[in-house]
Amino acid sequence: MSHGARPLRNAAAEARLILVEAASRQLGVPVERLTVADGVVTARDDPTKSVGYGALIGGKHFNARV
Repeated sequence: MSHGARPLRNAAAEARLILVEAASRQLGVPVERLTVADGVVTARDDPTKSVGYGALIGGKHFNARV
């Protein structure tokens, strides 16, 4: 991977963390008990508690500094 990819990977990781933290608040589940697969954040202990990235953003622009 080229050196230019590292900032992009870091930005993607930061964006993922922001979304997982939002899911934590919405689902009432601590971040460390959440998993992410295919853009869906799910509680490890209760798979009925889940939310997709799209629902977290709610049709708004993802406007966070990463």
